[in-house]
Formats: sequence, C-alpha cells, structure tokens
Amino acid sequence: MINTFKDLIFTEKWVDCLNDESQVIFLEGPSQTSKTTLAGIKLVREAYLSPKGQTLFFLCGESSGTLYRNFVDKETSITKLFKGAVRHIGGSQKGGERIEIDVAYGDFVETKNVYMVGYKTIASEDKILGGSPYLMLLDEANKAHPNFIKQAITRVGSVGMKLIATSNGDDPDLELYNYLNACRPHDKYKEDVPLTTMEQMNEVEPKNSWAYWFFGLEDRPGKTAEWIKRMHATHPKGSFYYNAFVLGIRGATDGVLYGHLMKKSHIVDEKRLNFSSIIELQCGVDVGSGGSKATQENAKTIFILTAFSKEYQRAVVLDAYESKEVSHAKTLDELYMFLRDWVMMFGHRFRSIWIDSAERALIETARGKESPISKLGVTVQSSIKNTKTVTAKSRVALKEQLIYNDRLLFTNRPGALEARRQLAKVKGHMGETIDENMLHNDYNDGLDYSLTPNMTRLLRRR
Repeated sequence: MINTFKDLIFTEKWVDCLNDESQVIFLEGPSQTSKTTLAGIKLVREAYLSPKGQTLFFLCGESSGTLYRNFVDKETSITKLFKGAVRHIGGSQKGGERIEIDVAYGDFVETKNVYMVGYKTIASEDKILGGSPYLMLLDEANKAHPNFIKQAITRVGSVGMKLIATSNGDDPDLELYNYLNACRPHDKYKEDVPLTTMEQMNEVEPKNSWAYWFFGLEDRPGKTAEWIKRMHATHPKGSFYYNAFVLGIRGATDGVLYGHLMKKSHIVDEKRLNFSSIIELQCGVDVGSGGSKATQENAKTIFILTAFSKEYQRAVVLDAYESKEVSHAKTLDELYMFLRDWVMMFGHRFRSIWIDSAERALIETARGKESPISKLGVTVQSSIKNTKTVTAKSRVALKEQLIYNDRLLFTNRPGALEARRQLAKVKGHMGETIDENMLHNDYNDGLDYSLTPNMTRLLRRR
C-alpha cells in the first residue's frame, strides 16, 4: 500500500525524467508501467517550478471520470501523494472541476489551477481555447480527438505552453504521431526505445526541446519477474493488444518479424563478455544486389561475425561491416581486415566464412592461394540456404526463438548495433522473409549464413 510520497520507489530513470526540462515530453510504453503516476508527479513539480503569475494549467483525459480515478481517487493520485498542498475541487464549485496546487513564493502563496478537461469529441478543443496555459498534461493521448491534438500542439507553438503526453503504443497513423514523432530520446535511454518506434520517429525531423521517454515492463518501479510473466500471458503474442499493452510498441506492426521482440537487454557490453566461454565463431557474408539502380544503391555486401557460447546457449553478434567495394579482390581485402584481429584472438575457435552461395566466383576467389583470406587459415564455405533442416521458414523461426528467449545478443560495437537496427526492419509474410532488395535484407541474410551452420545445435538447446 502506498500512502505517502515517501512510499514511492523512484528509479534513476524516473528521476531523470522528472528533471527533464524539455518543453514537450512524451511518455510511451506498455500498460501498467506507472506512466500516469510519473506524469502526475511531474505536473506538480512543474507547478512548483513555474514563475509567479503562471496559474493556468490543463489536465486532459478521456473523460472527467477517468481523470478523477487516475489523479484524485487512486492511492498514487497527486491529491493523495501531496495531501494538503494539492486538492480536488468538484465541478459544482465556481470555476469548474479542477485540481488546485498551492505554491509559495516567499511569504506569498499562489494557487495554480489545473482544469480537468475531456478530449473525446470534436467540440473538446473549445475547452482549451483562450488564455496562455503554462502546461498541459495529456494523459492517454492516443485516445484524444485529432482536433484536440492539433489545438494542443498549436498552443505549444503560439504561447510556449509546456506539454506532457502519455500513451500506450497505438496505430502509427494516429494524428498524435504526426506531431510527437518529432520527439527524441536522450542518449542515455536511446537503446530503451523499440527499434520499430525509433524508425517511425526518424521519418520526422526532430524538434529542439521535444523529448521522448519509453517505459517498458522492466522500468516499472517495484516490478517482479512474476508480474512481468503475467503481463506477457495476458494477450496472444503478436496481437494488437499484446504489442500495445505488453510490449508498448505501436500496434500496426503487421509484417515486422523481429523488431517488436527486441529489447535493451539484447545489447551486451563487449568489455563484459567472457571470451573464454565462446566455443566457436562463424562469419556470414551476403552479397547485396538488386534489379533497379535504386535497389542496387540500397543493397550492400555485409559481413556478420557471430560467436557461440558453451553448449550453444547463446549466439552473440560480435561485429558487422558494410563493404564499400565492388570488385571481388577489394571486397576480400576488406573482409581480411575485418576478421584478422578476431582470428588472432580466437585461433582454432574461428571455424568458417560462409559466403552467399549465389556468388560462386567470389567463393572460388576467396579460396584461392592468392586470396588474402588464405592468410587467415579459415575455411571458406558456400552458405547454407535450403536443406532438410534449413528452409526459408526455419531461418525465420530460429531467429524469432533466439530473440524471444534472449539467446541472440549484440555487442555494443557500432557494427553490431547497426546489425540489430537493420534486423528490426525485416518484414515477413506467411512465416518467410519478404525480400525487398534493401540493406536490412542483406544484414538479415548475412546473419542467417553465420547461424545456419549451427541451426540444429541452437534448436536443440531451448
């Protein structure tokens, strides 16, 4: 039971968000991750920090009843956490329903009026016209009428209003995202953001002092492993509700194979890796190509280096590289430089280089005595694409299983992080990858070529 402000658990991320001075702050993530509680506390903090004379605030939600439940009635509501200094005034009182916050400026006490406003109808926007509000808290902003969103954003620009918005993941085509995709995460928490969400935000030019915060299940103060497990069991995996309320990603992700499964925990600090536990390294090489000039420019030759831990418990993408060359000879020079130090470090544990089987000429050149690859003492193989075990569907299923069970990891090297970002873009249909002749397809195939030699071993270890 939380009875007072002191009973709350303030995580480092909570404190950083509360201290964020950005004009626009967008909190997004799964259900039950305390975004509304945090936003309410930040509202009160902003009121206390506001200049003398700034007394107009808005607290907006689906309805006055919903706002009452979330900000007045429940145990973590601001009227209970800040009992005495923050009070609820009913709608029958002069001035309308609001929350009052008393702020002292020396010996003078000023009351900040936080008006409670519903936003569901087309007429809702009229309720926030007039005056110069200092701040608006837009709770569950994904449910707001599009006209209300437009009017709120207009106030941000016209009178410099501060905006705090919360949301579960929802349809990426919502009016809300046309504006708030201009927000960006702070560097410290950039890797917390689902890759599919980051891709959507990157389609919009960022705005200065517009900040994005993602709060996942792991970010909930006081969470337990049992609670997280229950949350994952609430909705069918892959459904809109699972994506929105459990993963916190924007729900219309049909076709995305891996992006919605990726978490910050899949990134490991290279310095903390136990290299002695690595029993094997494999390198996959995909040769990008495409029909049109545009797709040829988007496709690249990709090197992916993957390590395997004892008993094939985990696969770790150590590094990746985009070749900048076209000729076979120069491509192999790049491959040699990419792998040389790794071969020296791991010796006989570095097993093979698996080159796209469609590129027979490159394979034979790499095997030649004059090839720089011959200096590495590593065998060159033709990639495994279609066998009794390795099929288009099984390649997808393997990566899905590894990612879901936290068994496919990526180091924090720039190349490995780029491989992770590209993998998040891969789309599929009927359990197979859609080949769009794009860069992410090349990264995906390069990773496959490094994994498929050990597919049976990886699947055996669950």
